[in-house]
Amino acid sequence: MTSRQPVATIDKADVGSALLWLVRAGLAAALATPLIVAPDAYFPFVVGKAIYSRSVIEITFALWAALIIFYPRYRPRFSWVLIAFAAWFAVSWLAGAFGVSYVRSLWSTYERMQGIVDLAHWLAFSAMAATAFGGLREWRAPLTFNLLVGIAVCALGLLSLYDLLQSESLGVGGGRLAATMGNPTYLAAYAAVNALIGVGLIVRSFAPPADADGAASRGRRRRRAPARAPAFNADAWLRPVWIAAVVLSLWALWETASRGAVAGLVVAVAGLTVFYAARGARTPTARKAAFGMLAALAAAIMLFTAARTTTALDPIMQSSRMLARLSIVGEAADRSLRGRLTAVGAGITAFGERPLLGWGTDNFLSAWGRHFDYEETGIETRFDRAHSKVVEELATKGAAGLAAYMFVWAAMAWALMRAYRRRRRGLDRAFIAIIGAAMVAYFTQNLFLFDNPASTLQFSLLAAFAASEEMRARARADERRDTGAKPSSRFRTLFGLGGVSRSPAANRMRSALGSAPVGAALA
Repeated sequence: MTSRQPVATIDKADVGSALLWLVRAGLAAALATPLIVAPDAYFPFVVGKAIYSRSVIEITFALWAALIIFYPRYRPRFSWVLIAFAAWFAVSWLAGAFGVSYVRSLWSTYERMQGIVDLAHWLAFSAMAATAFGGLREWRAPLTFNLLVGIAVCALGLLSLYDLLQSESLGVGGGRLAATMGNPTYLAAYAAVNALIGVGLIVRSFAPPADADGAASRGRRRRRAPARAPAFNADAWLRPVWIAAVVLSLWALWETASRGAVAGLVVAVAGLTVFYAARGARTPTARKAAFGMLAALAAAIMLFTAARTTTALDPIMQSSRMLARLSIVGEAADRSLRGRLTAVGAGITAFGERPLLGWGTDNFLSAWGRHFDYEETGIETRFDRAHSKVVEELATKGAAGLAAYMFVWAAMAWALMRAYRRRRRGLDRAFIAIIGAAMVAYFTQNLFLFDNPASTLQFSLLAAFAASEEMRARARADERRDTGAKPSSRFRTLFGLGGVSRSPAANRMRSALGSAPVGAALA
């Protein structure tokens, strides 16, 4: 008679944790999209990024679906940011269905690789990232990895710009840095957002240790903690990486000579300074420093404006391609701006013909072709984009599309404002505010540009962060209520309805209906 051998078992919690880490690894792989170039493709800097990102997101989505089906605690909670993103996607699909070319709306073109299918993938990316990471401590890893990718992109581009590295996969057009993006404006939008994210991480790295959500208890601050060995400080080790990311991002941004991204960065910094002076500065000295920084920024703008009207500073203005391009804004020599204004005008006229749902997602070329007048403008450039995200939404998706797009931004702003008020530590609040500034920079530069695979990645990452903060606030509120309410079904939890506790009035009604006299009456 032999003894029974013990049967090996797998802890269910370990499987769920493994799935979670696989999802996080997939999201990190998607963040590497800006590095991808397909030399054999007709549009090597666009097609490769789109195919790579879609493939990685689809594989990751399969793992995430298994995670949230079998492990309810990982299911997303209700989020206005994700609801708004989904509404924008739905309106985009409707606009494409009723537009001039449904096929182009679905798949876009090889030159752009956008469209409804691409938007669906980035919606899935935001939903997965919002649930896979929670709290500022967990978000440190994906944001840092995003900056590492940015360091690689900017470093490769700068090496190519200064003839230290030769490769067909690194674009430098007309002396303007493009790196692996293929277009200087694409790189500029990516670098501007990364620079602000890096600043936010650097600022928060000086905060004292706290819990995973970044909120230290007052009671714990009063009590003297027992002496123990100092814990490993990851922020101190990562700070040089973040500093390098900020420096390289700003350097690359300057070498792109992209005026839209510079405008976005200036507006973001000015807005952040005003916000800090009004809400963040807790001492008169800090408030005066904030207003001093704002005054310095205003003085720099006025000095630059004056430099455009005098020839004494011409050698300085012509010493840099960025300064040279800024100096001709609004002049007849600025053909780039004239072309963009022509495209914007055509888009607004086209919106008047189809005001509700527009000409269809990704069908701006049809709207432009109908209303473009070469004899009047003299512009020979073909515009398949409005070079203004707001106007493109109006022209291709109508008033419904623009309203849905602005709904996404409003939901993100509301989520960050709540996250800012929820934090008690000053440096945590500063981090939230700087992430908000990154959103302002992205939105502002997109008033003069359009989305592409790399910039859409940044937008989706910022949307995921805002949604994560919103869902974490709801989870904390539910924990405080501690009603013990459970979701009625997996369907309710999956779509954000689970885990939300009943209101006190609803609980009183439920208790009354369950009492003996009322139960007998109902029977």
